[in-house]
Amino acid sequence: MHLVLLRSPTTREADLQRQLDFALVQLRIVLRLTEGQRLVFTETDRRSIAEHAKAVGWKAARALLIVAAIGTVRGWFRRLIANPVKTRERPKKPGRPPISGRIRKLVAKMAIDNPTW
Repeated sequence: MHLVLLRSPTTREADLQRQLDFALVQLRIVLRLTEGQRLVFTETDRRSIAEHAKAVGWKAARALLIVAAIGTVRGWFRRLIANPVKTRERPKKPGRPPISGRIRKLVAKMAIDNPTW
């Protein structure tokens, strides 16, 4: 027969839990204030999130993640840690890259030359 002893958290564990709760409250407020805005992470941010998610375990990370989906973070882990290649420190700009002025002029010329286009 096995006895399982339940113990109450130590003062240190209780302090750490209160600190974690405080950090989570602040994070939720920041996320509410930035709702609808895309969060742009640097490669360092992505690496840090991926490393910590791996450290707590993917199953636990799925429940804990707030700023990104688990699939996204696992992708960051594969790209930045498991199979690293050259990465950039500046965040990648969201959306389609801008069209060059030369292409804009060409399209405008084609539209003028072909009015029924």
